[in-house]
Amino acid sequence: MRTQAVVLVLLLLLATVAGVGCVRMGFSKEPVPFSLRVKETPNISVIQNWTALNLEVNVSLFLIGTKKTVSSGSETPLILLRVSEDVVNLTPAFPLGEGVYVIPSDRFSPPLDSGWRMLPLTAILKNGSYVSVEVEYRGKPKMSLGMNLNFEVERTEKGYLVRLIGAGVPSVEAFGMSYRLVPLPVNTTLSIVGIPPEKYLGNWTYILPPVNTRKEDGTEVRINYPMAMVFIEGKGGRAFVEKVNFPYDALRG
Repeated sequence: MRTQAVVLVLLLLLATVAGVGCVRMGFSKEPVPFSLRVKETPNISVIQNWTALNLEVNVSLFLIGTKKTVSSGSETPLILLRVSEDVVNLTPAFPLGEGVYVIPSDRFSPPLDSGWRMLPLTAILKNGSYVSVEVEYRGKPKMSLGMNLNFEVERTEKGYLVRLIGAGVPSVEAFGMSYRLVPLPVNTTLSIVGIPPEKYLGNWTYILPPVNTRKEDGTEVRINYPMAMVFIEGKGGRAFVEKVNFPYDALRG
């Protein structure tokens, strides 16, 4: 009986240790609160204020000839920086006027193990000097700015005939000024990635290939075909913030 009691106690101890171990090794599913850090040269203030937005782009595709609707979406942080009056330019950020610059999240480095993403900036001051600034952020901003894009899609022998039929143009207030999101067709001169001219028919209408993969040296390569470019627009400037790709995977699903 004593041997059985000792074995029982040992099993209980092992179960307790294992249980405690699971708690200590577990990972929280709660989103990380948004944090931003600015590292500046001592005695030189470049960034006076900042605000962060979570850009949400929701796309709906209405398939002609069917009752099917395909939806997709993306999220990306947008960081707005207000600089001091001594700053005449901040690069590689994009100016929106009145001393406000925007930094899309894709400009930052990939996340470190700690979750922080970094971006070195260079500020040009009125006296002609250059000042280095480093901005770091992690987490998801609480404030959201959403845009809805609606497309009509028809399957043809040449591929997908895609046409924009509706778009929301949301706006947000920051630093006492108003900013809005603006969708533009991919053939604009501000495009980051363009569609070949023969595939753009004008008036927000595209013909996209039936598949978005091809073989290169025996390897399958995936190609992203954009349908729209999203910009944020302020009183004194417009900056690219997001590219909306045709959701081939969602259509296959």
